[in-house]
Amino acid sequence: MTAPLRRQLLNGEIRAQARAIAHRWTHSCRGEGLPIDHEHHTPNCNQLYEEIVFLAIDVKLAGMQPPPRRDPPPFSLEGDPQHD
Repeated sequence: MTAPLRRQLLNGEIRAQARAIAHRWTHSCRGEGLPIDHEHHTPNCNQLYEEIVFLAIDVKLAGMQPPPRRDPPPFSLEGDPQHD
């Protein structure tokens, strides 16, 4: 499986799960088996869906970043001549 296909499948799964969560927690949006698109859901459900997708994508992208490089602080056994 290629990386772009893997990303596309993961993004699709994120969107499907976000819609399920938003639909379950929005009391104004009722009906089972509704399509994912915005036309079949209430504005509150759509807003919650967008927020969940935004956060999930941000978490996914943050996990793909390399760890920050942490150089050790300068250290000398001789001591600092300015403080002697």
